[in-house]
Amino acid sequence: MLELGAGELSAVRRLLVDIDLTDDCSLDRFRSAMGTPPAARIWLFVVARSDARHRTQTQANALFASRNILRSEAEPLLLGLMSLAARRPLNSTRIAALRAAPGGESVHAAGEELATLFDSFSEARPFSLQTVSAVGAKIIGGVAETGAGNWLDTVRGHHEGTFQHCLLVAGVAAAYAARHLRGTRMATRLTDAALLHDIGKAQVPMHVLDKPGRLDESEMDLIRTHPRAAVDYLAGTPGIEPEVLDAVLHHHEALDGSGYPDGIAGSRVTPLTRILTVCDIFAALVERRAYKPPLSDEDAIAILVDKALDGKVDYIRVRSLADVFGMTLPATLDEVRANMEQVGVA
Repeated sequence: MLELGAGELSAVRRLLVDIDLTDDCSLDRFRSAMGTPPAARIWLFVVARSDARHRTQTQANALFASRNILRSEAEPLLLGLMSLAARRPLNSTRIAALRAAPGGESVHAAGEELATLFDSFSEARPFSLQTVSAVGAKIIGGVAETGAGNWLDTVRGHHEGTFQHCLLVAGVAAAYAARHLRGTRMATRLTDAALLHDIGKAQVPMHVLDKPGRLDESEMDLIRTHPRAAVDYLAGTPGIEPEVLDAVLHHHEALDGSGYPDGIAGSRVTPLTRILTVCDIFAALVERRAYKPPLSDEDAIAILVDKALDGKVDYIRVRSLADVFGMTLPATLDEVRANMEQVGVA
């Protein structure tokens, strides 16, 4: 066993333990290192053989085990521990700064709920859909009060990587709902879908999610698993609506059939999914990463217009999103093309 000092594990919230639970020397060294474990902890104890699981359960429980697992189960669980579910939480100083920022209370609430959702997915336990909807309503209120740009700036200033992206999608979707859907059932569906859409990324290792530069094909194959993994988990949730599940599953589809996971096209892409897709793409373009600065809102909308011209996204939803950020686009794609011809753009 790795040499650890007395009490060195006392603050560790997530731990995978692979020691011989029948060896007194190993047990004594572990007891010394563990100190008093945190109340909110996930300590997983590896068991080599299924016939040993029952015999070691009592010993593991005495060592504050949350769960015994077979060695054959350890690899996928390790991937989960290296995922979004294991993100580093903000300390008290950073939380205070976040809550004092424009829209900070709703950004903080959204971050806490997302962390809970990723934990729930990773641990295969249920979550509260009512809480998700309540947080979505709080985000709509925060965005409406502070402005979409200020809300997104607060997210970019206090969160990083893929977790930042998930919050940005929630904020962009809430801004869309506040502007065009407020008070409707569609607004709740949109914010529910936005908060839930990337929950399947909890099974994708962080080194893939936050890799700088282009992903290779095997890494892309991992990324492409997240929509279906999310729906497989969410489908049994009481009260979840089919439209929300469809949007979660298909938010990476394209109107021309070139998306994933099912390659659906045209009218098979539902209105809610079309909105979530443009919110997701916009958020990806304006997010801040260590290896790329955020695009301006104008540049992000311009890229979405190009995607609409290529037949990949719904121009009406792009136009509505542009309106959220104070931009007025032509009424139709034909007018966009005509304007491009007038200024000599091929």
